[in-house]
Amino acid sequence: MKIHSYRSSNVNPYQKQMDASKQMKVEVQKDRVEISKQAKQLQQTSGFDLQRQEKVQAVKKEIESGTYKIAPDLIAKSMIQFYKKKNEE
Repeated sequence: MKIHSYRSSNVNPYQKQMDASKQMKVEVQKDRVEISKQAKQLQQTSGFDLQRQEKVQAVKKEIESGTYKIAPDLIAKSMIQFYKKKNEE
């Protein structure tokens, strides 16, 4: 008795799966990002940012040279205000 394979040798049993995956790859769209006008305006450097950077640089120079003065009374007042607001919430 001779047994023959029921499939011909030139038929790929996974061909349908491969075709389906090719179609899926074609249908996939790339993501897009759109930035609104308001977001673009927020990204631009404002005058406030420049002033703040100058102030930070000045404080850094004072700290490095040892001439920076600490005001303990202002720090204490600020801490008290912070914790009063926190307790009210």
